[in-house]
Amino acid sequence: MGEILSKIETASDPRTVASYFRPRLVSYTLGYATMQYRLRNLSKQIKKVRDLEQKSEWLLIVLDACRFDRFDKMFDTFFEGSVEPIASAGYNTFEYVRKVWPDQHNITYVTGAAPINASKFEISDEMELQGISAKNERLKQRYQDYRPADHIEDIVEVWRSEWDEELGVCPPEPVTRTAIEEAESENQIVAHYFQPHVPYIGDERALTDLDNIDERLRGGAIGHGIWSRARNGDIDRDRLLELYDSNLKRALENVCHLIENTNFDSVAIMGDHGEALGEYGIYGHPERPHPYTREVPWAVIDSVKEAPELDYDRTDSEASDVEPTVQDRLETLGYI
Repeated sequence: MGEILSKIETASDPRTVASYFRPRLVSYTLGYATMQYRLRNLSKQIKKVRDLEQKSEWLLIVLDACRFDRFDKMFDTFFEGSVEPIASAGYNTFEYVRKVWPDQHNITYVTGAAPINASKFEISDEMELQGISAKNERLKQRYQDYRPADHIEDIVEVWRSEWDEELGVCPPEPVTRTAIEEAESENQIVAHYFQPHVPYIGDERALTDLDNIDERLRGGAIGHGIWSRARNGDIDRDRLLELYDSNLKRALENVCHLIENTNFDSVAIMGDHGEALGEYGIYGHPERPHPYTREVPWAVIDSVKEAPELDYDRTDSEASDVEPTVQDRLETLGYI
């Protein structure tokens, strides 16, 4: 963005601006169209999940905001099996849960992602007085009157008890621990990790970068701060990918540990949606067509190559001792 503004501001002849932009616009348009065409020809997420759901025993691991290309680069380091790109059902977690789990699903859903919750979002007089009702109305718009608890039999809200107040997110280790515990008595489990979604917590240097943004920022605001710096050229693309990959690596280390410590006939990993990291000028996963927010991995796991020991008590800061609301957590993450 800085390069473009500089070109416009310093151009002495308007024709040089046109000659600068024309090839870039052509490249942008062709690249975007190619990705959209590719997306239309990919297998669909909903069908993959329905096919898995027909089996008597399975573990489905969901990685939030997981891009296929970054996952694919790491796959052979961690797993034996197969991986392919598929088209996600939506652009964000609200759309994912509504479209992928629309009926009655007698499953256990272990989640570090606050959009998957057991709340009913009823509005009481007390909520009206506290100003919570407005947030509930915004949530209803996000879910389009869908409530996860009406469709998923058992939602285990790890994010509610294991939230890291300093980072503004639920780290992956408690999700792993809880999913292993649930697997002792359940045979159809979804384990939904919030990583590699922002905030980026997989690398100590990443945390240092976050401190340099604004010590008051937490959760989703951290991601927006990093993306703003990327747009301005303060963070280059290699560093942005490094931050994203470190988050993904921390999640995959947990996934390996989960698989090694459970015994399921079928194990699959997928992204709920993808993530744009500057392609076509977009960051994150806004509610608009973008190929990188829809292309996600679908991996069938035969075995893991490496299952590092995890420190289940690892914390980047103290967990909250205050009973949170769904609205609190989703607001921290930037959803409402």
